[in-house]
Amino acid sequence: MRDTSMIEYARIGVRVGREGCTDCGGGIVTIKDSKFKDNPTGLYFDPYQRYLNGGEAYNYGRVANTNFTWTADLRGLGKPLRHVDVRESGGLTFRGNTYQNEDYGYYDFAERGTGIYSANSQVTETWLCTAGLSPCPAGDLYRSQFLHLSTGIDAYGNSTRTLQAHYGVYMDNNIGIGVKGLYRPEILNNDFRVPNRGNTVGIYLVGSTGYAVENNFFQGMSKVNIDWNFGIAVHASGAFENELYRNRFKNLGTGIASTDTNAVAPEYDFGLRWKCNTFDQTIAFADIRVESGSVSDEQGTCHTGVTGRRSSTAITRSRAARPQGSNP
Repeated sequence: MRDTSMIEYARIGVRVGREGCTDCGGGIVTIKDSKFKDNPTGLYFDPYQRYLNGGEAYNYGRVANTNFTWTADLRGLGKPLRHVDVRESGGLTFRGNTYQNEDYGYYDFAERGTGIYSANSQVTETWLCTAGLSPCPAGDLYRSQFLHLSTGIDAYGNSTRTLQAHYGVYMDNNIGIGVKGLYRPEILNNDFRVPNRGNTVGIYLVGSTGYAVENNFFQGMSKVNIDWNFGIAVHASGAFENELYRNRFKNLGTGIASTDTNAVAPEYDFGLRWKCNTFDQTIAFADIRVESGSVSDEQGTCHTGVTGRRSSTAITRSRAARPQGSNP
């Protein structure tokens, strides 16, 4: 599917199935420069698993520079569900696509739909370079965008299959990227514009470990009257070494928040660490907030900002406003 092709008003735009067989099925889908409009579910992958020479043979589906959108034309015909729905499949790559709800004002925040839903699957969502050069010229580089959705990427897992989300733009989503039960997900170099609503978040990590969350920028969509929104929220990473590294936070209620077990008791030398993160004005409630549970007590040095106030790295609850701190 390519060259300005479009599928619209289908219950499922494209479905790739295993056809009820064992160690076979799946399918190769290649979609480029196309559009999925007002399909409650745009692209659906049924479960697929095959082994070759002792290793998993991935599905080679590819989608690039394609617009997945819901508009006012969908009213009365259905409701937004998932632009892409992947069930127990591996090897899928998405590059430089747009996932959006253009009719977002019509829906409650929880009913705007999801960009990519991934259940126990191997999914890579990243940028596209049309020039074939490295480094890619700015005019030939396309970033994926997730706009005005309930959740940008919603990824669940319980195996070695995981998520890679690189250099995307997430704007006005209740949850930018939600990760639950994944091992070694990568969330790198993304921009998150977090709406000024309570309990909205850029990245939400639940029961996941071994993650790389690095070099992301989180910015609230309002500079005044900031609500209870978050850059990163971490819940129950377990008693393992994990790190949030070199992320930047601005105009949010809280930069980083954590709950439940995120460190090895009783010494707490190993566990969740925050390194080289920067917190710019205004962070309304706390740069770093440990609501309950544990994190590593080896957090390095806090540097004060121009106001002379520093970010919190104590393993305590904190509601204090601490603008312009960093913890290199």
